[in-house]
Amino acid sequence: MAYALAKQKPNWEPGTKSGVLIVLAILHLRPPTSIARKVRENPQWFKLEQDVNTFNDPELHGMEQVAALGITKARDMARLFSLMLSGKLFSKELVQQFKNPQISSGLDEIVMTPLPKGHGFLYERHPTAGKRWLVGHPGFGGSTVMMDVDEEIVIAYVTNGLKTGMGELTRTYRHLRDAVFECLEKSKEDAL
Repeated sequence: MAYALAKQKPNWEPGTKSGVLIVLAILHLRPPTSIARKVRENPQWFKLEQDVNTFNDPELHGMEQVAALGITKARDMARLFSLMLSGKLFSKELVQQFKNPQISSGLDEIVMTPLPKGHGFLYERHPTAGKRWLVGHPGFGGSTVMMDVDEEIVIAYVTNGLKTGMGELTRTYRHLRDAVFECLEKSKEDAL
């Protein structure tokens, strides 16, 4: 897979557009009488098992497919991002550069939606400090890790099943994130 990707020619002139590569399992719907649908519904010719759970396969976990196989615990994701914030993984000066996305407007060419990104991260607006950004990465199925560089807080959410949406479009993560920052704001007010 890595070799095939390395040989891929750019779909647009580098530096002119941006697109995030997200690998998803897509169900191709066809009319009931189409040959494609008949083949898909009877895959014995391809020697596939009927009860395949694609994302719970140790062979798949071993592939060079980092876009959809970040298998971990929330505590470990949070620990990794905490090491970044503390200066133990990267210098604090470098982490300060992560605070703002390199691309914050325009549509992503792959998902065709605004997707602020840069420095290898995706960004979302801070829920209580509107001009600031949270830095991190959402995952397929709703798992997300984000850090607030100024407050030195990491929020890591891992789901045990596929949720609808990703990042702040995942309701459970969004409620958790908002509750954390509301508590932080309340604690600051109480300290005054």
